[in-house]
Amino acid sequence: KLTQATGQPEDIRFTMEQKDASSSFYLCPTDHDSLMHVERKVESLIQNKANDKAFTLTFFRSKGTALPSGTKHLGLYIYDTAEYVEKDVSPMETDIWKISTGVFSRDKTAQIRDRYQEVIKNAVDKLHPVLEVF
Repeated sequence: KLTQATGQPEDIRFTMEQKDASSSFYLCPTDHDSLMHVERKVESLIQNKANDKAFTLTFFRSKGTALPSGTKHLGLYIYDTAEYVEKDVSPMETDIWKISTGVFSRDKTAQIRDRYQEVIKNAVDKLHPVLEVF
C-alpha cells in the first residue's frame, strides 16, 4: 500500500542489514538501476568483510511481475557470512572439510559435498576456470 501511495506501485523495496555486516537481505525491482544500487552495497560488504570469513550471495528473480498488471519483476539478494572450519589453511589445500565453513558442511548433502570436493581437487593447481557437468 505504501508503494501505491507514492504513485509507484511497482517500486517495491525492502532492506534488512545486520549491524555487524554479517548478513543482509535486499528486495528490489529488477531494473538495471535498482539492481546496480543493491550490488554496490553487496560489493562493499564483500570488500570489507574479515579475511577469516567466507561469504555467500544468493539471488532470486520472481517468475512473474510484482503486480498482476505490472511490468516489473522483483529481485531478492541474500548475503551471508560464516567462519571457515579451520584457520590458516594452505591455498593448495583440497580437503573440503578443512576449507569449507561449518554452515556448508552442515547444510550440504553428501552428494553435493562430494561434487564440490571433486571440483576443488581438479581446480586447485589450475590457472584457468574448471567446469564440471554433473
